[in-house]
Amino acid sequence: PPPAIMVPTNATVSPGVNVILTCIVASTVRFNLTWQRGDVDARLDHRMRVTANLSLEIQRVTPDDVGWYTCIAANEGGVSSSRVYLNVQ
Repeated sequence: PPPAIMVPTNATVSPGVNVILTCIVASTVRFNLTWQRGDVDARLDHRMRVTANLSLEIQRVTPDDVGWYTCIAANEGGVSSSRVYLNVQ
Protein backbone atom coordinates (compact mmCIF):
# COMPACT_ATOMS: atom_id res chain seq x y z
CA PRO A 1 0.00 0.00 0.00
CA PRO A 2 1.03 3.64 -0.35
CA PRO A 3 2.49 5.35 2.73
CA ALA A 4 0.13 6.66 5.42
CA ILE A 5 0.78 10.27 6.41
CA MET A 6 -0.24 12.20 9.49
CA VAL A 7 0.45 15.88 10.13
CA PRO A 8 0.20 16.45 13.89
CA THR A 9 -0.47 20.21 13.96
CA ASN A 10 -0.32 23.43 12.03
CA ALA A 11 2.29 25.93 13.22
CA THR A 12 2.10 29.53 14.41
CA VAL A 13 5.38 31.35 15.05
CA SER A 14 6.82 34.84 15.42
CA PRO A 15 8.94 36.42 12.69
CA GLY A 16 12.66 35.71 12.89
CA VAL A 17 12.48 32.34 14.66
CA ASN A 18 13.19 28.90 13.23
CA VAL A 19 10.26 26.50 12.83
CA ILE A 20 10.05 22.77 12.19
CA LEU A 21 7.07 21.38 10.26
CA THR A 22 6.50 17.70 10.94
CA CYS A 23 5.05 14.99 8.74
CA ILE A 24 4.76 11.50 10.23
CA VAL A 25 4.94 8.71 7.64
CA ALA A 26 4.09 5.03 8.15
CA SER A 27 5.16 2.67 5.39
CA THR A 28 5.80 -1.07 5.25
CA VAL A 29 8.57 -0.54 2.69
CA ARG A 30 11.21 2.13 2.01
CA PHE A 31 9.78 5.48 0.91
CA ASN A 32 10.92 8.87 -0.37
CA LEU A 33 9.64 12.09 1.19
CA THR A 34 9.66 15.56 -0.33
CA TRP A 35 8.29 18.90 0.84
CA GLN A 36 6.65 21.44 -1.44
CA ARG A 37 5.38 24.98 -1.03
CA GLY A 38 2.79 25.49 -3.72
CA ASP A 39 4.16 23.55 -6.69
CA VAL A 40 7.83 24.20 -5.85
CA ASP A 41 10.28 21.97 -3.99
CA ALA A 42 10.75 23.68 -0.60
CA ARG A 43 14.48 22.86 -0.60
CA LEU A 44 15.01 25.40 -3.39
CA ASP A 45 14.73 28.11 -0.70
CA HIS A 46 18.15 28.38 0.97
CA ARG A 47 16.48 28.89 4.39
CA MET A 48 14.66 25.56 4.22
CA ARG A 49 16.09 22.10 4.76
CA VAL A 50 14.80 18.61 5.37
CA THR A 51 16.04 17.28 8.72
CA ALA A 52 17.26 13.77 9.50
CA ASN A 53 13.77 12.79 10.69
CA LEU A 54 12.28 14.20 7.44
CA SER A 55 10.74 17.29 9.03
CA LEU A 56 11.04 20.63 7.23
CA GLU A 57 13.06 23.29 9.04
CA ILE A 58 12.54 26.90 8.00
CA GLN A 59 15.14 29.32 9.35
CA ARG A 60 14.42 32.95 10.22
CA VAL A 61 10.73 32.83 9.32
CA THR A 62 9.26 35.93 7.64
CA PRO A 63 5.64 36.88 6.91
CA ASP A 64 6.29 35.79 3.29
CA ASP A 65 6.56 32.19 4.55
CA VAL A 66 2.87 32.04 5.55
CA GLY A 67 0.93 29.36 3.71
CA TRP A 68 0.44 25.69 3.02
CA TYR A 69 3.35 23.23 2.91
CA THR A 70 2.83 19.74 1.49
CA CYS A 71 4.73 16.63 2.45
CA ILE A 72 4.66 13.95 -0.23
CA ALA A 73 5.63 10.35 0.51
CA ALA A 74 6.07 7.79 -2.26
CA ASN A 75 6.83 4.08 -2.23
CA GLU A 76 6.32 1.18 -4.63
CA GLY A 77 2.62 1.10 -3.63
CA GLY A 78 1.87 4.69 -4.58
CA VAL A 79 1.98 8.29 -3.42
CA SER A 80 0.34 10.03 -0.46
CA SER A 81 0.41 13.66 0.60
CA SER A 82 -0.73 15.86 3.44
CA ARG A 83 -0.58 19.60 4.14
CA VAL A 84 0.42 21.72 7.12
CA TYR A 85 -0.29 25.44 7.45
CA LEU A 86 2.33 27.90 8.69
CA ASN A 87 1.08 31.14 10.22
CA VAL A 88 3.45 33.98 11.16
CA GLN A 89 2.26 36.53 13.74
